[in-house]
Amino acid sequence: LHLLEEWEDKVVVLRALQAGGIPVLPIVGAGPVTAEFPLIGKPRRGWGSQGVVTVASAAGFDAAVASDLDGRMFWQRKLAEFTAWSADFAIDERGRVSPLVLRERLRVSGGFAVVSRVDIAAPVGDVAFRTAMWLAARGACGIINVQVLVEPSGAQWVNDVNLRPGTSSGAALGAGVNLAAF
Repeated sequence: LHLLEEWEDKVVVLRALQAGGIPVLPIVGAGPVTAEFPLIGKPRRGWGSQGVVTVASAAGFDAAVASDLDGRMFWQRKLAEFTAWSADFAIDERGRVSPLVLRERLRVSGGFAVVSRVDIAAPVGDVAFRTAMWLAARGACGIINVQVLVEPSGAQWVNDVNLRPGTSSGAALGAGVNLAAF
């Protein structure tokens, strides 16, 4: 599949990232659930945390799966605690990656970061850079936003990849990186 076709379905892109060695939360399949509860259900073609649901038990999961006849949702373990980060960067026509601007998502509304803090020494730098290089190798081009969740244990998970500027990517310009000019 072409990169843009893959991005129509979050399950396809998450599995592709995982196959490329990028850490993503495992996707829970239908059938007997061995994952810990609660689980979070997300629309395969959703954005901005719209349509996200949480189930707290196997019975709740079974009911949610049964009502999702056309398979619009996918399921992952709901993290009890995490810090959310975004990496904003650009990839040019030759596949070169701009400097990454890493920002902690301090306040979120409707899935969009409304208050962020730029941190050049962010703990997600390596995962974000590997993701950017993976995207460049796949032919991505333009301004891109990658979201990474960090658990207190230090585990990091790429949660979302947006082939578009992040809603707070203007912070990159304030940090001295002009993504549009790149």
